[in-house]
Amino acid sequence: MMTPTEALFNEILALTKTGQLRWHQISRSAHSDAMLHPERVCEQFEALWPRQGETWILLFIEKKHRERLHPLFGMSDVHEYELLVLEDGQRLRKLDKWTLSWGHLCSLAATIRHSGSVRETGAISANS
Repeated sequence: MMTPTEALFNEILALTKTGQLRWHQISRSAHSDAMLHPERVCEQFEALWPRQGETWILLFIEKKHRERLHPLFGMSDVHEYELLVLEDGQRLRKLDKWTLSWGHLCSLAATIRHSGSVRETGAISANS
């Protein structure tokens, strides 16, 4: 049986695959007030989703940080994905490794990056 979170995610993934949701890359610092650890963001994508009479902002975020994963090994880069749903600038929902499987998040990442909907903007700088 599918949870409401999985149903929401599957709807977003399906809309992305069919091109009904158009994602574009935005500045790493955009919407930093709606997320934890904005300093870890290495890429961020945004889509507008008209839903239930409102326009929701979807943010797909890739974060990276260094962490010691095992006492016998050195530091490693750890990558994480988050999907935030915002309405009127307020976070409605956060979908991440605690609510979805890593495979679900990787599937959305691949779909966003490899669909024809992502447009790189010239306004994004390496320091944004």
